[in-house]
This record gives sequence, structure tokens and C-alpha cells, in this order.
Amino acid sequence: MPLKGGLMDCYRLFRKEVTHSCPIEADLSPLMSIMEFQYRAPATRNLLTRNQFPCRACSKLAHAGKMDEAMEI
Repeated sequence: MPLKGGLMDCYRLFRKEVTHSCPIEADLSPLMSIMEFQYRAPATRNLLTRNQFPCRACSKLAHAGKMDEAMEI
């Protein structure tokens, strides 16, 4: 499983050449403050359990640059 440092370095080196994926939903909101993600979706396993995945509102706030509000969610 990639760590945040590896994901950030891969993004730095290859952001325009490859698709990046982050398997840990909880890492996406803080990473969105320094990385550009076009799409965000919960893992299938989280759809079948309690409402534990970040909601669409969180993603919209992070994309809008409102990181404090996104992190509260």
C-alpha cells in the first residue's frame, strides 16, 4: 500500500502522465490541499458499512479550496 510520501512524489514526477490513486479515503482531504484530484469515490467496502466514507459535500468543499470546512466533515 503506498504511503502519502510516495503518492506525493509520484504526483510531483508524473502528474501529467499517469492516473494517481489513493487507497485511503481519510488521506484524500488533506492531500487535496496540495494535489489536484479530478474524481473522488469511496471504496466499495465502505458503501456496504455504516456511513464512514467522506461525503460528496466534503469533496466539493476540498475542491473549492475550503479545506477547514472539508476537514471538519
